[in-house]
Amino acid sequence: MTVTERAKKHLKEGLSQVRPTPESNSCFRIVKDGPAFRLEVGEPQKADETFTTGGDTVLAVEPAVATQVETMTLDVDTSKGSVELVFLSDSAGGAPGA
Repeated sequence: MTVTERAKKHLKEGLSQVRPTPESNSCFRIVKDGPAFRLEVGEPQKADETFTTGGDTVLAVEPAVATQVETMTLDVDTSKGSVELVFLSDSAGGAPGA
């Protein structure tokens, strides 16, 4: 899985609003929730794949999810007037503006 710098920045901004303390090691985690994925806040687990920006872990992906999204790119979409995280298939041309 690839995470664009735009997505990392968006995740970091979101963490500043939901971390219990600025010193917390909490990050966003992508976890399996039935047939879909869910974003939650929690401590990265040892087996998680992690993504950092500015030395700060902003995203962890549990192994069951990592194998399913390994060829995808996490990016942001601003086309609807708000910022949304989106998965892009690498076969769809990758991430624009990454």
